[in-house]
Amino acid sequence: KTFRSAYFALDITDPANPPKLLWEFTDPDLAFTMSYPAVAKVGDNWYVIVGSGPTAYDGTSNQNAKIFVLDLKTGQKLSTNATFNLAEANAFMADPITVDVDLLIKDVGDSYATDVAYIGETYNNGNWKGKLFRVSLKDDPTPAKWSVSTLYETDNGQPITTPPAIAMDNDKKNLWVYLGTGRFLKPDDKTDTNIQGLYGIKEPCWNGSVFSNTCTTTIIKSTLYPSSNVVVYKGGEVLDNDNGAANNFNNLISYITTNKKGWYINLSTSITGGERVLSKPVIFGGIVLFTTFAPTSNICSYGGDGYLYALYYETGTAYMQSVIGTVTEAGKEVVLKKISLGPGIPSQVGLHIGTKETLGGGGGALGGLDVSCGGPANSSGLKVTAFVQGSSGQITQQTIGPAINTNSRVITWREKEK
Repeated sequence: KTFRSAYFALDITDPANPPKLLWEFTDPDLAFTMSYPAVAKVGDNWYVIVGSGPTAYDGTSNQNAKIFVLDLKTGQKLSTNATFNLAEANAFMADPITVDVDLLIKDVGDSYATDVAYIGETYNNGNWKGKLFRVSLKDDPTPAKWSVSTLYETDNGQPITTPPAIAMDNDKKNLWVYLGTGRFLKPDDKTDTNIQGLYGIKEPCWNGSVFSNTCTTTIIKSTLYPSSNVVVYKGGEVLDNDNGAANNFNNLISYITTNKKGWYINLSTSITGGERVLSKPVIFGGIVLFTTFAPTSNICSYGGDGYLYALYYETGTAYMQSVIGTVTEAGKEVVLKKISLGPGIPSQVGLHIGTKETLGGGGGALGGLDVSCGGPANSSGLKVTAFVQGSSGQITQQTIGPAINTNSRVITWREKEK
């Protein structure tokens, strides 16, 4: 008997009864189901967007990648024209995300329609490479009329196997897309020493109020700010020997805002294997949190070590105040942007926001239920704790100091007369 990878939907409305199978979808071009589906809405129509996967167990592909659009209610593929066939051979897709970009501007009380989806692609043209695609839904309930264009194409050796994340900046209303590169799917990947990257890219198809239905602009690397070696000192002094763009943090933000389309960081590499991104980034309070993994040859280290990056979302550098800690160098307090998580492949960051009674020691690795969600608050009094689980089973917690106050709270109330 032949078995195929498939997607299925379950009705779990009634928790007292077993789930009901609603539908199952498979396709000869689907390959392995490595792409976690996303849901989109246009008008009263609901869709599932998902990408094709590798065709082999080692994470390789012998076909062009595809983006499938399904009817959420029935699981039916919405005609051949609603399947987007991409040009790159030997390719497969990562997880898509869907975004209602103008939710805070025009959609309150409106249809809450999805404006755009983003999905990464890995392909092999003699070397692993990646593209990040935008799928513009154009406020059109007919998927065959949607369009696919490239937002960013990575350097040679930089596949995209994880989903991006998005945020809108606090004052200029730029839409930012954050992604990382790398793969860890077969033994050869362990010794891959290609330099991987972290990226923060401003979406050029969003002008602050409207997402263009006709825009297909691709961002190129030369328009991004290289922030790998920038040092930020507590209080705002900046050391930028590579670019000479600014000597204080506020001027650095202004420089990138005026002159650049975003930023990038080159991750470290070694003779045993380069650092790479294997999970989705998380954004909160103006800080982008990436976890990375660097393979090692040490058989006692669960294959390698994990790291946590905490970057200011508009610069790709450390913030001008402590987020994950500081260290003193030459008499100055340097704000850290990267810390070690210990052995094992790290998960995506999970956040706890607010206060909680301390049940055990504060900070560091957790044992059993030894959990502290307190920690020092930022200047607004907000307390945030990040949790990351490694493949070793260890859970690490780290207090995070957000750059922007995003604390949800009651600011007033009114008693309603009966």
